[in-house]
Amino acid sequence: MWDYSRLKGRTREAGLRQEDVGSAIGLTPTTYSLKLNCKAEFKQREIERICKVLNIPFAEIPDYFFTPMV
Repeated sequence: MWDYSRLKGRTREAGLRQEDVGSAIGLTPTTYSLKLNCKAEFKQREIERICKVLNIPFAEIPDYFFTPMV
């Protein structure tokens, strides 16, 4: 399982809600929530789109999407 707490924090810092990010990348709020709660996996294209929406440098993708849950 992956820890998405940093991604959630970045969303809040950007003044957005999870629903806003999900909608911006073409996902329903439910689907985006499932992915953030490790019930479904993010696709590569979704990760790229989230990075663009939240201004996350591609070099930092592992920090936001591939940090193991402790």
